[in-house]
Amino acid sequence: MKSKGIVYFLFFLPSIVCALESVDDLPAVIKMLDKKQGALYKKTIDSSNKTTANLIKSSQHNWKIYRDETCIFEAKLNNINKTWAAKSSRYALSQPCIKRLTLARISQLENYQRALGVQTSTNTSLNTGLTCTFGNLPKNYKIHYIYRSQGLKRTDIKLKNSNYLLKSSDIFIEYSSQPVLLVILSSSPIIWKIHKTKDTNITGVLLGGNRYNTILGLTNNTPIIHATESNKNKCLYINPSKSFDEIERSIIHYTSKKIDHFVSKNIGDNIVIANHPDILENISFIHSSETSINDVDYLEKAYAGETGLLILRAKNIIRMANKNDIESWINSATQNQKNTSHGMRMGKTYVVNERFTLPLELNREIGLSFIVPERSLTPRNVTAHNGMIQFVNVYDLKSGTCSGDGCTGTFKW
Repeated sequence: MKSKGIVYFLFFLPSIVCALESVDDLPAVIKMLDKKQGALYKKTIDSSNKTTANLIKSSQHNWKIYRDETCIFEAKLNNINKTWAAKSSRYALSQPCIKRLTLARISQLENYQRALGVQTSTNTSLNTGLTCTFGNLPKNYKIHYIYRSQGLKRTDIKLKNSNYLLKSSDIFIEYSSQPVLLVILSSSPIIWKIHKTKDTNITGVLLGGNRYNTILGLTNNTPIIHATESNKNKCLYINPSKSFDEIERSIIHYTSKKIDHFVSKNIGDNIVIANHPDILENISFIHSSETSINDVDYLEKAYAGETGLLILRAKNIIRMANKNDIESWINSATQNQKNTSHGMRMGKTYVVNERFTLPLELNREIGLSFIVPERSLTPRNVTAHNGMIQFVNVYDLKSGTCSGDGCTGTFKW
C-alpha cells in the first residue's frame, strides 16, 4: 500500500509542475517551496522518536494525496485545467493551488517542529518571503495596526548602492493580557526595532508597504509575512497608498479578522503598545539580537560624516595632506594650467591612496579638499545631490586641475 502511494505522488507532481509553467514563472517558486517543505519534513522525522516519526510519515503520505486530488478538483471546478490555478471568490484573488497547499504544509511542519522543541527559522523579513501564511494562530490574539510615513530616528545605515540614510522606529510592547499580531505599514523604508516584555507573546508580524522595510529584535521563530512591494509576486501586496477598506481586506486575507487596535500616537520618539503606559519606565524590555543589520543583504553601515573620514584614514585609504603635497599640486598647476589658485587648507585637505565613496552627510562648513594622483581616483559621490555632499574640491595632481566650488580660493569657508 505504501509503495502504491509513493508511485501515485510521483505520477502527479511532474504533471502539476509542468502544467504551471505558463503562470508567472511558478515552476521556480514551486521548486523552492517543495525543497523547503521536503527539508522541513526530513528535519521533523529526524527529530522524532519512532512512533511519532511513523505518524508524521503517514501524515505526509496522506497530505500528498490530498494536495494532488484537491488541485485536480479545483482545476476542473474553475474550468482552467491547463493552469491548475484555484481562485478565491471571496477576495477575487488568484492563487495557484499547489503553491497554496505547499505553503500551508510548510506552516504545519514548522508547528510540528515547535511542538517537538526543534529550533525553526521562519523569519521572512530577512529572506525571500516564501512564507505567506501564519498557520495556526491563537484564538484570542489581538491585531495592532501601525502605519508611519517615515521613521522617527536617524541611523547610520543606508541602502546599498545609494545615498539614502534610513530612519528607524522603536516599538515597545507591554501587552501580556493577550497574544499580539503586529501589522506594520510604511510608504518609505524604515528599520523597525521591536522591544517587548518577557510576558508579551508576539504571535506574528504582517509587514507591508515599502520593499525595504526591515524588522529587527524578534527571535528567528517569530513568523513574519513580507507583504511588501518586492514580494508581491509571492504574497498579496499590502499597498499603503490604497484606501483603508482595501488595506483591511488584505489584512483579513492573511488573518481572517479585522484590526483590533490602531496605534496612532507616539510617546516621545517611540511607538508604544501597552496595558500600562504610565509605568513603562520601570519595565524591562527584551530586544533579540538573533538578527542584525549584517543579516540584511540590502543594507550596510554608512559611516557618515567625520566618523567616516576617520575610518578612511585608519584604513590608509586617505591621509592628511602636508605642505609638500599642496606645493606639488601648485607646481603641476603652474606647469600645465598656468593658474595656481586653490582653496586647500591644512587640516582640511587629504591625499587619496585608493578610490572610495565619500561618506554621507558631510557638513558644508567642513570645506574638504582631496588631492588625487590621477583622475581615476576621484572619490565617488562628490556630486551627490539632496544636500548630503556639497562644496568638496578635488585636485588632480597629474594635470594640475581642480573641480569644485572652492577651487579659486575665493569661496569663503
